[in-house]
Amino acid sequence: MAPEASSKLGFSAYEMSGIMLRARVVAWLVLGSYYFTLALAYIYDLPSEIRAFYTWLYGLGSIFPITVLIALYISRNLIWRFLLPLVATTPVFIETARFYPLNGTTFWWSVFVAGYASILFFERNERTPAFLLPVVVGVEGMIFLAFYSEMPHLPANPISHGAFRYGVIHVAMIGASVIGVAQYVQLRTKLLDQEKELLEVLSEQEKANAQLLAEKELSEQRRQQIEAALTEIERLREEEQQSRERAAFLVRYETLMRKGYTLSPAEFAEQLLHELSKDIACLGGLFYTRDNQGWIVQASYAFPDKIGTRIIGGPLRIAEVVRQPYLIAPAPAQTVDIRSLLVQPRPKGVLYLPFYSEVTQKVTCIVELFLAESLKPETSEKLEALLPRIGTYWWVRHETLRTNDLPKD
Repeated sequence: MAPEASSKLGFSAYEMSGIMLRARVVAWLVLGSYYFTLALAYIYDLPSEIRAFYTWLYGLGSIFPITVLIALYISRNLIWRFLLPLVATTPVFIETARFYPLNGTTFWWSVFVAGYASILFFERNERTPAFLLPVVVGVEGMIFLAFYSEMPHLPANPISHGAFRYGVIHVAMIGASVIGVAQYVQLRTKLLDQEKELLEVLSEQEKANAQLLAEKELSEQRRQQIEAALTEIERLREEEQQSRERAAFLVRYETLMRKGYTLSPAEFAEQLLHELSKDIACLGGLFYTRDNQGWIVQASYAFPDKIGTRIIGGPLRIAEVVRQPYLIAPAPAQTVDIRSLLVQPRPKGVLYLPFYSEVTQKVTCIVELFLAESLKPETSEKLEALLPRIGTYWWVRHETLRTNDLPKD
């Protein structure tokens, strides 16, 4: 078979094609040995009984190798390959057992033939028939040996014990062995070539897998870099947004402070509470300023009746000390009630904003807000930046008023 065809069929088909070729060649040799032996029976001057025996055994018996030979050309079923060694050895057993003296070498020769056939006629996955064939031939030979002494024997003749016939068979076996070895070498070469091709394919596959893995790792690194860049962009965008919101927040109160110079301190305090209510959801609020006796409510949001109320210590003192937004949540039980005709809402907490001067680092005023909802962290950060600005502004207003109230020389 051409290498191109074998490569297309694949190794298994190539192996089977070699097996079938060997089986057909051997089948022709077996059939030829039948007719060769039958011809010798008529060439030699043999007794009629012996000639009739060979006519029956190798003449009429040739129907079996002919059947196997034809079947090997139309079928690849292993049964025909299994029967081929049997049609080759069985008539030899019968012939050996029929003549005297015993030609014992044919028995071990037959077992050797069966073992050789198991190697040449079966695929690698056909292990059971390959092991079974020598066993069957061996058992068959033992049966003939066991009953040899019980059988009627014919005298030896040039065919059964002659050198010419066995010399020809010997040469035929040499030819069959050479063919088998050549086919085996070709099969082994094909197997080694396929193994080499497989190793090359595996090597290329490993390289491709390694390259794919490297590309995957690189892709993963790029993905992580892109995600990190997007995260950083989003963080910067959020920071920029927060910065703009913080700037807008502070600008509103800077505007209020510039406008506050045209207002009285109480009016500015009310405006501050009103502006804070836009940024903080609250139910109301109080604006405290310090006097000699403590803290006094100078302005209010929603609690006009609390103006003028004086407070000493308590949470105002804590707020004065910490100088940052100070939250009490939940609101204490004694928190001022906020009533209406139908509802009596309860503050979520109380927020204290101690405004301090950047000049004196002292708290100049405090705002107390009753929260309607929880305070957001970003709102707390903006309020913390507002504390020194309002505190400094209030300190400047207070110092200006104090200076104006001094007697002139």
